[in-house]
Amino acid sequence: MAVDDPRPQQHGHPLAGQPGEVRWDAAASLPRGVLWAAEALAVVALALLAVRVRDPSQLFTHQFWLDESWVADSTRASWEQLRLLTASTPIGWTALLRAVPRWGDAERYRLLPLAFAVAGAVPAWFLGRQLGRGTREPADRPVTGWRAVRHRPSWVRWLGPPAAGLAAVLAPTALGYPYLKQYTAEAFTALLLVALVAWVERRWSPLRVGVLADAAVLSFLVANTALFVTAAVFGALALTCLVRRAWQRLGWVAVAGAVVAVVDARVYRTFVAASNGDAMHRYWRGRYIPSTEGWDEAWRFMAPRAVTAIESIGFGPWPLALALLVAGVAALWRAGVPAAALVLPILAAEVVVAGMQGHYPFLELRTSMFLTVLGSVVAALGVAGLAGLALRWRGTAVLGLLVLVGAGAIFLPAAREAARILMFDENVRGQIRLVQELRRPGDVVVLGSLAAYQWAYYGPEKPSFVPASEASTIRFEVAYPDDPRMVVAKGRAPTFIKEAMDQVPAGTRRVWLVLSHEEHLVPVWARHARLHGGRLAAPLAHPCAAFTEAERARAGVSLGQCPALVNFG
Repeated sequence: MAVDDPRPQQHGHPLAGQPGEVRWDAAASLPRGVLWAAEALAVVALALLAVRVRDPSQLFTHQFWLDESWVADSTRASWEQLRLLTASTPIGWTALLRAVPRWGDAERYRLLPLAFAVAGAVPAWFLGRQLGRGTREPADRPVTGWRAVRHRPSWVRWLGPPAAGLAAVLAPTALGYPYLKQYTAEAFTALLLVALVAWVERRWSPLRVGVLADAAVLSFLVANTALFVTAAVFGALALTCLVRRAWQRLGWVAVAGAVVAVVDARVYRTFVAASNGDAMHRYWRGRYIPSTEGWDEAWRFMAPRAVTAIESIGFGPWPLALALLVAGVAALWRAGVPAAALVLPILAAEVVVAGMQGHYPFLELRTSMFLTVLGSVVAALGVAGLAGLALRWRGTAVLGLLVLVGAGAIFLPAAREAARILMFDENVRGQIRLVQELRRPGDVVVLGSLAAYQWAYYGPEKPSFVPASEASTIRFEVAYPDDPRMVVAKGRAPTFIKEAMDQVPAGTRRVWLVLSHEEHLVPVWARHARLHGGRLAAPLAHPCAAFTEAERARAGVSLGQCPALVNFG
């Protein structure tokens, strides 16, 4: 019987076929061009799904909140200041914002994280294709033992790609955080590098290893967590080469890894090190593993966070999700790409070590999106592997269907719930409209240090960006040196609040006080306003009482979203 004969086949090898197994490979009877076209259409459909579930009508109109504002501010700065304004986002990612078309609303820059979320479908689909393929080795170097794939199960071949692709575009942790940050880029680069590892394993060559190295270097420009993934992928490749005693390949991996390490070190020193200082460590201090307090305390810290992270991949309670992760790793291993299978376990070990060393906020859901999205894809591969295995025999086919239906019944509602999470509502644009409509000649606007980042993007005035005057996770601050009617507090300490009020020009009749994330400092602002002879038009706890309902409606602000008005004289 011919190899490509679509009729049922039986062989003596236990992995090749068993009595009662029905193995019909439809792919063998279709032209390759048709299959590629079908796969391309499927990936396009996944991309459209990724866009649809993120509700573009809201994504591109909902106002930026504080964490997004200092990212968006970079678009109002010159290219020469890009390095200064690259604080919480990588330099390459910040530069890519300039490539976003200048049409649509002010929130159009969310197109960049959306693009990375959509692009994740491609490497995920490629990873899913590995489950239905065998290793490709030179004919004069046959591979035996665990390194060889003797069976190509047709059901897994069809289930793997869509399962992985769906998991990538519907990963709950990515759906739940659609903001203008680099986290979707981190998830995409993790999937890309793992997919490239599988690509290298399929047909080893110096060129393919070089492509992987290039991708690793470029990934670090848009994703800080690419350092972890790069170390994991090269470590996994080196380990498999050592086990196989493939010394020539080990040499390729060692040289490429060394080059990547040198380049990444230079990028880190040039663009990242300045923002990874004491202020950043203080900010994340509560997220580091307390390794100095003993193993019991470290375990009590890690266990609940690990459970939360595992459950966040969308496949149910942590024992079930963990079992599917193990199944996914095993599926990749059986498919003949052991290095790709090892990446996730190595990453898990890396984040534990980095968390103990105070270099990584252990399993914080935003900064761990690269890990959880990769986990969603690997777990989906586990579902495909288990279902495909059961579907090989008539007697267990129903079990395979139950695996698919059950996984979908768990994962899809989790994705739907994540997509329904409301975006943060900080109506700075409405406050600006209110001020602009009611501002009189000579009025002064005093901005809190955090509100200044939001005003700098949405406000009509041209801001200046200068190095921060105090240690902070954000290395720049907003200033209006040529406009005495715009005053910015340089920090949130009482001394900075006093200094800001001292800068209000003499003879000012009214001051508009715009604050953000400073609720605990409201009494301090009120005290200094009174010390300078000011009278609050309404209590700072209820600033909207100073304005009529019609004025608020025209500006588009609701109760609790108004700036404070201070009268002098």
